[in-house]
Amino acid sequence: MPVDAVIRINLATVKPRVTREVQVSFDLRLNRLHQVIQATMGWALPRPHVFYGAGGEFGDTRELRLFLVRNERVATVRDILPRVGARATYVHDLQENWIHELEVIAEADQEPEPRLIRGTGACPLQDFGGPCGFEQLRLAAKNRSDPHWKLYPGVMRSLRKFDPNNFDPALAVDRLSCTVAQWRKKKPAKSRPRSRSLMIIDSEPIRRSYLDDLERARAELRKIESELERFKDVDSLSFKTWLHRTFPVEMSRIREIHEECMRLLSRLSLVQQFREHGVKSEGQAYRRAVRVETGEDPMPDFPPPPIDHSTDIPEGFREVFKDAMRGIADEVGLDDNEIEREVDNFLDGITPGTGHTANHEECRAIYRRIALRLHPDRGGTMNEPEARIWYRAQDAYESGDLLTLRQLWAQITDSDQEGPQISCQEIISRILETRAQIASLNVLRNAFRREPAWNFSRLTGKKLRTRQDRMERELTAQETAAREELAELRAECARLEKAQERWEAKRRIRSEQMDLF
Repeated sequence: MPVDAVIRINLATVKPRVTREVQVSFDLRLNRLHQVIQATMGWALPRPHVFYGAGGEFGDTRELRLFLVRNERVATVRDILPRVGARATYVHDLQENWIHELEVIAEADQEPEPRLIRGTGACPLQDFGGPCGFEQLRLAAKNRSDPHWKLYPGVMRSLRKFDPNNFDPALAVDRLSCTVAQWRKKKPAKSRPRSRSLMIIDSEPIRRSYLDDLERARAELRKIESELERFKDVDSLSFKTWLHRTFPVEMSRIREIHEECMRLLSRLSLVQQFREHGVKSEGQAYRRAVRVETGEDPMPDFPPPPIDHSTDIPEGFREVFKDAMRGIADEVGLDDNEIEREVDNFLDGITPGTGHTANHEECRAIYRRIALRLHPDRGGTMNEPEARIWYRAQDAYESGDLLTLRQLWAQITDSDQEGPQISCQEIISRILETRAQIASLNVLRNAFRREPAWNFSRLTGKKLRTRQDRMERELTAQETAAREELAELRAECARLEKAQERWEAKRRIRSEQMDLF
């Protein structure tokens, strides 16, 4: 007889405890379990979410395009909570990181719909910085002298009225009933044409909407590129100059420690290479490495390590990329099969994570067309947009970035061609390529935003002093870590020196014994 799962939901790191117990089918899809948790907990704002369970990681692949998660729409509760006692994790809002602990505590007779059994504690308010930020603001709301009251009086009044123990089960049941009612709504059947007459459709408005989408995507791409260029050409240089001017003593100490660490690492690397190429004794290998370092012996000609030329794309990466790109189907009016075919054509030859291609011939062909069009010897003096395209094309060709070369050539040809000459299929392909490049650059930009040099040239006053305090702490931590690493390297070299002394002593004894004979 089919049974349901009774799941206890516990909101971690929140006091007093916020728990819910719900009964759902083991065959309920995870996207609907997400809606059940939202309704019973009381989360009002939709946010990206992830399930972590026995079967892997699941989420909405339309929201998490850059995360290696499986599609929650084809997975069920049984995939993450297969039996009584099984545990899983549900994370709501990946920025604020509200962690829910899920556990199957019992099995029950099957019900036609999910239902709320019991619950305790009120759901926290969203968009206040997660569990820690919300708790800090809630404590600040109790103190009218806290400076937050002057900055956010409305927020403080809302938090002051918040009762963490006030859980209304009737309201939670109503929300859950509304959610389940949405599931029962059937989509209207598509009307079938009653005649086979030919229909003439004016595709110009559709083409124009595609071109507008392409222009918006390219404008977003140019914005991200300009931010990255500013970080590289302005912010990084300004930050380095300020750092050496503000912390000259600390930078000198760290540099000296790093230089000595690199020298010792180079010596130990030579020891390892000697051991790998026939020197059995550690002491002998260390002695030879020291003689090479001091210049007494020449650098040996070690054979080069093997080079891995593999450029295959993992199947998991291909599937995740396909799921992410299928999100464009609703916007451009194509079905899933056509989008999948476009993505397959686009992914052919692309190396994962870099946008580089193994087909160097296509890179060279596109670069040659760009050079024939923009090279100063051919086209004369370039204006500023052409010069930007030309320099970017050179960098892309050197790194084998086929995606960027396609985008640059498309920009050149779009300026030459009239609107009707570009087909809808070509526009869709360029939208896909542009969005893929935006996704790749967003990953790079998010990584740079964590760097202390990000947006440094625009810092003034209090923000600059805050950045200075941060760098003072980071430099102290770097110096401490560097000294610890140096101490470990010195200890390893001291151990090898003793091994060298033992090896030399054995060698002298053998030499003396040979002299006696």
